[in-house]
Amino acid sequence: MRRWTSLYSMTMEVRKGEKLAYAVGDMGLCLMLDVVYQFQLFFFTDVIGLGAAIAGGVVFFARAAGSLFDVPAGLLADRTRTRVGRFRPWVAGAAIPLAVMFALVYVSPPGGEWVKASYAAATLAVFMLLVSLQNTPYSALGGVMSASEHVRASIASWRVVGALAGGTVVSVCTLPLAEFFGAWGGVERGWLLTSLVYAVLALPLMLVSGIFPRERVEPASRERVPVRAALPAVLRTPGAKAVLFAGVAHSLAGGFSSNGFVYYFKYVADGCSIGYPTYGFVSQAATACAVLFLTARVTRRFAAVRVASAAYAGAALLSCVYFFLPASSAASLLAVCAMRCVVYAPAIALFWTLLARVADTSGGMATALVFGLACFLNKTASAAGSSLFGCGLSLAGFVPASEAHAAEFSSYTALFIRVSISFIPAMFMLLASFLVHSVEKQGECQKE
Repeated sequence: MRRWTSLYSMTMEVRKGEKLAYAVGDMGLCLMLDVVYQFQLFFFTDVIGLGAAIAGGVVFFARAAGSLFDVPAGLLADRTRTRVGRFRPWVAGAAIPLAVMFALVYVSPPGGEWVKASYAAATLAVFMLLVSLQNTPYSALGGVMSASEHVRASIASWRVVGALAGGTVVSVCTLPLAEFFGAWGGVERGWLLTSLVYAVLALPLMLVSGIFPRERVEPASRERVPVRAALPAVLRTPGAKAVLFAGVAHSLAGGFSSNGFVYYFKYVADGCSIGYPTYGFVSQAATACAVLFLTARVTRRFAAVRVASAAYAGAALLSCVYFFLPASSAASLLAVCAMRCVVYAPAIALFWTLLARVADTSGGMATALVFGLACFLNKTASAAGSSLFGCGLSLAGFVPASEAHAAEFSSYTALFIRVSISFIPAMFMLLASFLVHSVEKQGECQKE
């Protein structure tokens, strides 16, 4: 790998084709991962018949257990030395087993509730472990394609657009595809065939992202940091804890809202003229457009920290509006959705830019460790949000449908779902805004 000087790295523009090659990797991953984030709880309760509390526990255990490998994956990637770089071999090498394991997650074995729950927990945990092995080096790769913060913001924006493109396909197509394939052999087979379609589409996209992007920025020193010293060194970096816990806060918000809207459109807004696929399409499209056309322009005029903090705060305020909207008003739901996504979009891309800054401040020798730690915390927090939503759903009186009876649903369940898409995410978004804002103050103190 060619060694670039700091000055050249700071001023280098990465070509759009290379940014696109990097972005399609996250599109491929999100074709699979967004199914887990948006529909896994629904799949467990409404497809294979697990109780809401058990399903929530399975989601948390499996996703948290799999995410434990994020930090070791970062350490392994940081210590990898090959002709093509530290991170690219991991991105391409993990793609095939990741696609295979995703399809196995949606196999429903014969047996009772605990057999199905055990299989679901095991396969989902292994899938999340493989996600760590691929996605942690992938995230770090975006931080070493250039050392310019402006270019990094652009790369992160392209990445987010790729992720949102994958998420849009998942939001719009998953339920119709499962219904279409289900007509051939039952609802369980419908979900299995849908997962196979996504796995086949995702595999070449992930391989492209591991082959074509280039690693240009090298650590300040080739000396390896001891494992025991690496993590404390990262956490002592100014602003590191604030950025990492901001990620935890917005992932908790996402865990509640992403699951909440699936149940909202099925049980609360069942009389609305739009369904979850339409809402998901508007959400993903509005976010993608805002990230692509707004983030880079705004960060040229304002500091990334200030933009991210304002984006989190604005998203929190608009999230509260969902609680007061009539469930039958499609126009109001879509309008608030679009506004919230446009306001929130810059924070999604800039979170990864701020992580790259933390990695630079720590000397660049633990780049993948920084991103791995962030991925671990984010995925664990998202799993916790999904699990807490499932437990809350059960406590609010929700009982999934089975062959013996229809789903049981009460006014308390509807209230809980409304709160889960409005006030609870808003609370976590405000916390994220405060934490990111504190990064700027820490930077000022450091300069003094």
